[in-house]
Amino acid sequence: SDDVAVRLAAIDTLAMLGPAADPAIPALNAAIEDPRGAVAIHAVEALGQIGAAAVPTLAARLRDPKYAPLLVTTLGDMGPAAKAAQE
Repeated sequence: SDDVAVRLAAIDTLAMLGPAADPAIPALNAAIEDPRGAVAIHAVEALGQIGAAAVPTLAARLRDPKYAPLLVTTLGDMGPAAKAAQE
C-alpha cells in the first residue's frame, strides 16, 4: 500500500502473530528497504517477534551499516533463540 499507516498496521499485525507469521519473512525482509524509516524499523522488529525462523534473514543484513545497529539490537533481544538458530 502507498499508505504508511496501512503498511505499519499490517507489519504490526504480523509481529503480533509471532512465529505463526513466518511465511511473511520475505515480505518483511523487503519492507526493510522501505524509504520510510518507521516501516523499516517495524519490519525488523516484526522479524524479531517471529523468532528463530527469521534469524538467517536478519543475520544476512548485518553487513549493511544502514541496518546493522537495529539488527544487532533485535538479535540481542531474541537471546538464545537467535544463537540457536545460527548453530
